[in-house]
Amino acid sequence: MQEIELKLKLPAGMDVREFLEDEDIGGWIVPGSEEELEMEAVYYDTLQKLLQQNHVAFRVRNENGEYVATLKWDSVSQNGFSVRNECNVEVSGPQPDLSVFRSDLEEPELLVLLDHTSGLRPIMTTRYTRRKAALDYEGSVLELAVDQGGVYAAGGMAPISEVEVELISGKTETLLKFGRFLMERFGLSPEQKSKFRRGLALLEKAEEGKPE
Repeated sequence: MQEIELKLKLPAGMDVREFLEDEDIGGWIVPGSEEELEMEAVYYDTLQKLLQQNHVAFRVRNENGEYVATLKWDSVSQNGFSVRNECNVEVSGPQPDLSVFRSDLEEPELLVLLDHTSGLRPIMTTRYTRRKAALDYEGSVLELAVDQGGVYAAGGMAPISEVEVELISGKTETLLKFGRFLMERFGLSPEQKSKFRRGLALLEKAEEGKPE
């Protein structure tokens, strides 16, 4: 399936409760959809960076004790807005296993890549608290999530303090309109890098600092 989302930066020192307690946003929240999750995701690749070279990201995420394996590929991003292919599979534990995606994928080239990918190792970890709710907004269903925590890789850390709005059903134009509302109401700005890209930046920085 495709993941269509908008990622926005939180201003420093902003109380995240302002979002879900906002009078307008509160009126759009689907009753019973509010949830708080503790997230910890480990991203994997081979020593030769085979997945990165093919523009594929693979992670296993612990969501309040439940594990979900995710594969993402063919990502296109601009000004915080991104469209990418995504496959999610519930798994029994944190062990990385690319074979769990086989029955859900139809792309021959991706299946060949997974068959030839072995020797996976962890390359980065994300840990953050997610506060989220589903919104019924102008005929579209959106998921509003506020994430706070950090990305950890190669001994470094990059902070996570952002809002994600994902299109669950409806029109992309409605997602973008809601994003403009958030930017105007709360003074937000587009987040240009995904959590994964921030982790890669930490890895690249560590590589640059190694003696030859």
